[in-house]
Amino acid sequence: MDLDAFEKKFNTLEVEFMRSQQMFCQDVLKLRPGQRAVISNGRILGPFEEQEEFTVEDFQLLERITLSGSAEKVKAKVKQMGIKSKQYVCIHFS
Repeated sequence: MDLDAFEKKFNTLEVEFMRSQQMFCQDVLKLRPGQRAVISNGRILGPFEEQEEFTVEDFQLLERITLSGSAEKVKAKVKQMGIKSKQYVCIHFS
């Protein structure tokens, strides 16, 4: 294997990925360079003020809120369908 070619391609992909994320933040989320936000399950929190912190406790609360909403609905639907682990299906919600 050509390690130099591999490393060059790997680094290029990483740069392209970061650039796509940067463009998403600017074009879709309308964040300016340096602004911070948290995205969870399609919910956007922010942008935060420079002095604002999003702490571990904030992430834990966000996780509980997210799980109590849509994630619990998906979990209930999966249990209702009797799906076992490592089994994949398409689920439709109305």
